[in-house]
Amino acid sequence: MGKSKKNVYNQYSREDLEKAIKPVKDGRETCLSASKSFGIPRKTLSDHVAGHSSLDECAARARNIPATIENAVVDKVIAAARAGFPLAKRQFLLKVGALMKSLGLKTQFKDGVPGKDYWQRIKKRHPDLVIRTPQNCASNRLQMMTRTVINKYFDDLEKPLNELDLAQKSSHIWNWDETGLQLSLCKRELGV
Repeated sequence: MGKSKKNVYNQYSREDLEKAIKPVKDGRETCLSASKSFGIPRKTLSDHVAGHSSLDECAARARNIPATIENAVVDKVIAAARAGFPLAKRQFLLKVGALMKSLGLKTQFKDGVPGKDYWQRIKKRHPDLVIRTPQNCASNRLQMMTRTVINKYFDDLEKPLNELDLAQKSSHIWNWDETGLQLSLCKRELGV
């Protein structure tokens, strides 16, 4: 058994490639010696020296999803999360696959759904995209999340805010639910 070959695909900078091409074109070095000196695959270097490849060409494969569509999807996912409707990673990938199918765009995704490679690449392109697993909500809370109940809550809240002139004094409003204040202790201390 021979040694396994180290993968040097794209493990070099453009500057290193330019530095390696110059001495070979000037005749000061061979492709093999420049390849070893700069850590660039010999075939890649010889292709550039012979003019078969250009420094401006991108070796990466073409995107499956156009950048404009991908950016719009990421913006919508972030906006949905801010509105309280976050997506799990799997949900996100399924939605991207469904969108590509509905737009009639052909992709190289297995079964039409992006995989972990796509997920890693999109995370690099959009570091602000953070997917967290949505937390479960108690069923009684979900049942109370109707437009009627919410509107009544805000109507009831508006009355004391206006009566006490607190609408413009947000620093005077406390959210007791988040303070950890035990109402039973307050009642005892106040003699209520």
